[in-house]
Amino acid sequence: MLQRYTVFMAAASLKEIILGKKRYSLIKKLGTGWQGHVWLADPSQAGVPLVAIKCNPGRLGEPAADAGHRLEQECRLGHCDDLGGPVPECLSQFEEFELDGQPHVGYVREYIAGLPLLEYVNAHSLSVKKRLELFRDVCQTVHKACVQMGGMIHRYLKPDNIVIEQSSNCPYIIDWGMAKSALPAANEMMNSGQDVNTVVGDLGGCSDLPSWSHGQAVANAEARPTLE
Repeated sequence: MLQRYTVFMAAASLKEIILGKKRYSLIKKLGTGWQGHVWLADPSQAGVPLVAIKCNPGRLGEPAADAGHRLEQECRLGHCDDLGGPVPECLSQFEEFELDGQPHVGYVREYIAGLPLLEYVNAHSLSVKKRLELFRDVCQTVHKACVQMGGMIHRYLKPDNIVIEQSSNCPYIIDWGMAKSALPAANEMMNSGQDVNTVVGDLGGCSDLPSWSHGQAVANAEARPTLE
């Protein structure tokens, strides 16, 4: 593991990579985690916004290491149709490319310009009421993403994986590499490499999901309090 990180860090001096026959200029590293390394990149095309590139050392077709498998699954989830904002959109396939003379695998996704949840709360000195309102919005976003991705449960949700977009102040949920479906059949189909949209369609959408996934009220639950 140390060797893999050392190889990648040596690539920090590189300015460009080619992924999916497109050239990207690396601007800065946004983060490093066990699931991969994330770079802010410029597509070098007029009018095209900045993107994020998430990658790991390795080759396509090799026996998948855990991190590589998670990264590929995250890419497939990012292609799910009609997410409507809760999850950054994936902008490429999961592909192999060269970085500093070493093979890497990864993908390009939408870049969410904003701050992780706790940094956002502290930077804006939010009141208790505003914090509760933001927490409500985060819960609604997680629920929306779960339902729209056919019942996918994130399983690695933490403040660093919740980004508040700077212009809309809307939460986005990132790092879906550990996600699993509430439907066992969907997990089997995903593990076989099937596309998320195909999986959801073959299983009839979300009709078979547990009642909690549809936002149904729990029996005898008290009315939701207001934030006044």
